[in-house]
Amino acid sequence: GSQKGNGSSGQSSTTTTTTTTSSDDGQSTTFSDPVVEVTSGSSSNGNGSSSQSSTTTTTTTTSSDDGQSTTASDPVVNETSGSSSNGNGTSSQSSTTTTTTTTSSDDGQSTTSSDPVVEVTSGSSSNGNGTSSQSSSTTTTTTTSSDDGQSTTSSDPVVEETSGSSSNGNGTSSQSSTTTTTTTTSSDDGQSTTSSDPVVEVTSGSSSNGNGSSSQSSTTTTTTTTSSDDGQSITSSDPVVEVTSGSSSNGNGSSSQSSTTTTTTTTSSDDGQSTTSSDPVVE
Repeated sequence: GSQKGNGSSGQSSTTTTTTTTSSDDGQSTTFSDPVVEVTSGSSSNGNGSSSQSSTTTTTTTTSSDDGQSTTASDPVVNETSGSSSNGNGTSSQSSTTTTTTTTSSDDGQSTTSSDPVVEVTSGSSSNGNGTSSQSSSTTTTTTTSSDDGQSTTSSDPVVEETSGSSSNGNGTSSQSSTTTTTTTTSSDDGQSTTSSDPVVEVTSGSSSNGNGSSSQSSTTTTTTTTSSDDGQSITSSDPVVEVTSGSSSNGNGSSSQSSTTTTTTTTSSDDGQSTTSSDPVVE
């Protein structure tokens, strides 16, 4: 918490990246275990920042010959809490990024798995101008296979739970933004399959006696698959589900703004089958 002062409390930033290189036959396996952050802090009667935490884990896998190359990145879990009273500032900012990249340049299998990113964020701001409970998560998975065989990429769900309230002040509470992007390219015979699992958001917030916005939510899911030779190219984008609630009392502003975009593009330039499936968007 921050009382009677201007500043920020409870800022947390986590980045997970994984990298491994194997140049000959056999198996190359890389595991990145979970990164867990629990951050809390308080600042009283002063200006400044408390409880800043930054964690970086990087993993990358490349296989240049026959065999299997497997990369696993375990979950990133963030729990962040903070409060700001009688002052101007920001509490409970949390940012998590998980990036997994796998490249295979010869026959065999190349598999990349990115486990879920889970964020639980809460914060409150009273009698002041500012922002509480901002949360941003990005999961990006890219797989490229340049020869015969199978190339499979799986991106597990991104789940966000965000709550916050702002009373007697001007500002914004409960902003949440989630982006999931999956891209797969196969340039020769065989199968190229890309699966992007659901994005689920649960967002709630309220703003009383003030001007501002509560419960803004934006979700974008983009899946692109390109196959340039005979075979099958299949792209599947699973549902996007959003549950958003918010209220604004005795003030001018907007509550419960929600924007969802799902884009699926598939291109096949030679004989075979090209199939694209985009599942429902539910709001």
